[in-house]
Amino acid sequence: MNVLRVGAIYGANAPGKSNLINSISFARDLILKGTSPDFPINVRPF
Repeated sequence: MNVLRVGAIYGANAPGKSNLINSISFARDLILKGTSPDFPINVRPF
């Protein structure tokens, strides 16, 4: 099966594209590295 290895996110300025990328990165790190009692999850409430 051939798969195209490119993806794109289109949209106007400021609708949350960067937040989407940041949340995917956070989820990847949480899954791969897990958590530790000594280092809580870094959360920035808004």
